[in-house]
Amino acid sequence: MALQSKVNVGLAPAIAGMPASVVETHYTAQTYQAASDLTVGNFCFADGTAAGTKVNKAGPGILRGIVVYTRQYITGEVTTANAMVIPKGAFAQIATNGKFWVVAKNASAKVGDCVLASQTDGSVTTQPGNAKKDGYTMTNFVVENVLGTKAAPLVLISNQQPNVEPPTAAA
Repeated sequence: MALQSKVNVGLAPAIAGMPASVVETHYTAQTYQAASDLTVGNFCFADGTAAGTKVNKAGPGILRGIVVYTRQYITGEVTTANAMVIPKGAFAQIATNGKFWVVAKNASAKVGDCVLASQTDGSVTTQPGNAKKDGYTMTNFVVENVLGTKAAPLVLISNQQPNVEPPTAAA
C-alpha cells in the first residue's frame, strides 16, 4: 500500500450547492421531480413536458433555481461520479434566493461578475457584464467571493446584496 502523497492543510468552506446562510435562503413552494439527472450546485429549468411538476438540467425554458445540497437518501450505490447527482425521478430541493456556493466553469470569475446558467447542463459560468451569451440564461445572482484561480473555482454567489441591482440580460 502506497503512502499518502498529499496532505491538505485546510478544510473547504463548503461544497457546491450548499447555502452559505439559511437565514436568507428561499425555496420553491413546490418540490419538483427531476426529469433528468440533476447536478447539485447547478441551475435547473422548468420541464415543459410535465405541466410544471418537473425540472430539467437543460433547456431554454424558465430558470427554476439552484439544485441545493441536502442530506437526503438516494437509493443505489454512491460513487465519486454520482455523489452530487440527483437521479431522474427523484425529488429535488430548489432554491430561488440566497447565498450559495457553486463551482464556476470558468477560471476568470471575479467578485461582482454576473452569473449565467448553461442551457446545456445547468452549470455556472460568470462574466463581467450583462451581455447576452448564446447557450446561457442570465440569472439574478452575482459573484460575492471566489476561492481559487484555477479552472472550476468554488464561488459564492448571491442575490441578497442590498447595494447590487440584480442584472438582466441586455437585449
